[in-house]
Amino acid sequence: MNVIKDIGRSFTGNSISKILGYFLAFLIVLTVLSIIFS
Repeated sequence: MNVIKDIGRSFTGNSISKILGYFLAFLIVLTVLSIIFS
C-alpha cells in the first residue's frame, strides 16, 4: 500500500490522480479478497 501512497504524493494537487489512486487501491483489495474467498 506504500507504493500507492507514493504515487498519490507524486501527483499532489491533482484530484483526478488521487481518485485513480483510491480506485486502484480498491481494485487491489477486491482482487485479494476474491482470491482469498474463492
